[in-house]
Amino acid sequence: SVLTPTVLVTGASGLLGRATARELASAGGIQPAIVTTGRTQGDWVGDPADERFVRTLLETVRPDWILHFAGPTTHREITSTPR
Repeated sequence: SVLTPTVLVTGASGLLGRATARELASAGGIQPAIVTTGRTQGDWVGDPADERFVRTLLETVRPDWILHFAGPTTHREITSTPR
């Protein structure tokens, strides 16, 4: 809503996403919706590459902003990710 904006944070189990989600939650007046890939608990746990998951997430959360920090972080993940 306009009074309490919702910010969708993907990659919240990573360094940048976790720090950002923590700051948003402590700032007050902002409702973060946390998305993780299952390594940690979040408001939503799923794969941002899964179209059905993302569609359900966006329809349910209806974020005002999206901060997308999810992505491969290891050499193996980077080299095995389809282009």
